[in-house]
Amino acid sequence: MIMSAENYLTASKAFVMMQGIHAVFDRLMLEDFYPPIKSLVLCLQKSLKSRFGDIETNQPIGLCTYLDPRFKDHAFRDKDALATLKCELIEKVTELLEDDEVLPIQPEEETNLDSLSIWMEFDSKIHNIRTPKSAAEKAVEEIEMYEKEAVIKRSSCPLQWWRQHKTIYPALYKLFINKCNIVVTSVPCERAFSKAGYVISDRRTRLTSSKVTHIMFLNQCK
Repeated sequence: MIMSAENYLTASKAFVMMQGIHAVFDRLMLEDFYPPIKSLVLCLQKSLKSRFGDIETNQPIGLCTYLDPRFKDHAFRDKDALATLKCELIEKVTELLEDDEVLPIQPEEETNLDSLSIWMEFDSKIHNIRTPKSAAEKAVEEIEMYEKEAVIKRSSCPLQWWRQHKTIYPALYKLFINKCNIVVTSVPCERAFSKAGYVISDRRTRLTSSKVTHIMFLNQCK
């Protein structure tokens, strides 16, 4: 089961799942079903489009999707939404790099070399390429490198991948840790993120609030 009370869905899967559901509905409409069934499928299709038709313009979910190494830009159908997201991502990465930037050490004044020195041509070339890159240039470079990485298997853990690549993409790693922890669930947040919620899910039964209190007390006394 993809999503249930015990198996929460990460926001990065939202785009792909919506596309998959729409594709299934399209195939169902081609089947020779009874009219009431087709009417139900059509109703579900319209409902999904009205609720999630512009989901790819949602910036937080888009960022989660793009920074998930299982999906990246392959999960986007709306090219305009993807282009907008990339611009916003470059700005965020640039800000992070500017915050972490250390003032460069002023180089010592170079002495004038003899025009007949054998090193004159080489040193002049090096001098021209030693200009430090701006934070914006570094941001674009880091994002392009990330894009060129092959996507990982859908069953792989994106968090583990980022832990292994955090030194290669330090700014993107920070963004992933801080922004890409959205969980899609219809249950109250205390059910998803509290110990009491864990007890309820673990028992897989309808517990009254008084019973939950008693179980919590017994767990603390262990």
